Amino acid sequence: MWATRIEQDGTPSDLEPISIATGDANVSPTVAFDGTNHFVAWEVEAFSPPFGIHAARVSPLGELLDGPPSALGLTIDEPGDATLLSRPSILRGAANLLLAWVVNKEISGQHKDLAGAPCRDFPRGWGRLLELSDNPVG
Repeated sequence: MWATRIEQDGTPSDLEPISIATGDANVSPTVAFDGTNHFVAWEVEAFSPPFGIHAARVSPLGELLDGPPSALGLTIDEPGDATLLSRPSILRGAANLLLAWVVNKEISGQHKDLAGAPCRDFPRGWGRLLELSDNPVG
């Protein structure tokens, strides 16, 4: 998965794209700027670890801050069973970011829940995982 930072006038900031994560199972990326760094989250779509929701920070200078691309950033949520975690989305508030994603625990895919985590002091201080729907997440 690659990224290019874009200036306000629409021109690319980077001469070469920034490698965020390696492999072909990285899908549904989402990005936000938290006032200090760019925050990138994505789904690793696989049937064995690593899978689930992952994230990494990119500094204003274009440096990947959370390990090499082969490390797939930091694991935010990785289910221990056949649950599928998908479609991450970052919501930005006045002082924090909230990362949310879909939780699908059944084979038919008809019953979905939402989960999320506040991105306080990332990567050290994740808030607790939140249930964002009426259905229990875990």
